[in-house]
Amino acid sequence: MMDPLSAHLTNDDLDALLDRSADPAVVRHADACAECRALAGLDARVVRGLEGLPRFAPSAAFADRVMAGVAVRQAPAAAGLRLLDRLAPRRAALVAVGLVAAVSLSVVWGALNRDLLTAMGSGTLDLLGGWLWNLLRATGAALAAQPWYGPLREVSASPARLGVALTAVAMAYGAILLALRRLMALPAGPRPYANG
Repeated sequence: MMDPLSAHLTNDDLDALLDRSADPAVVRHADACAECRALAGLDARVVRGLEGLPRFAPSAAFADRVMAGVAVRQAPAAAGLRLLDRLAPRRAALVAVGLVAAVSLSVVWGALNRDLLTAMGSGTLDLLGGWLWNLLRATGAALAAQPWYGPLREVSASPARLGVALTAVAMAYGAILLALRRLMALPAGPRPYANG
């Protein structure tokens, strides 16, 4: 449809003129307006030029030439598996024995140096316990500084008020669930007013 602001043809109108599916009003405007007629002619010339170009189709060896210039890196785990595959069976067995020996030596060292490990472990546990205690204190102080903490503490100070508040919250939650269930329920059948 013609652009009402400029009273000239839009891109869709030009495409419709090329397809010979334009409205009669668009055709009349193109015949009467020299600017739109020239634009439609240029558009037709560009389309004919593009249609005259040969279609591009890569040769059968194109993918091989591209892949020959690409260095494909393998994942480290796959490279390690290939290395084990290349090793002779004796070498693979030697690597496995070496790994078992290293693990065994670490177990023996741990058994012989239990006091050192215990001291390291208790120091680490003390440090982590201190960090956890500081984190809990900082969190409690931050919560106590919030503006809603005072009223919440007043409500929770009396068991009767706390019970009323929790009952109200539970009833509101149940009402919301029922409303959502009602909204998500499928209609029982066709509605006479839904035909339209």
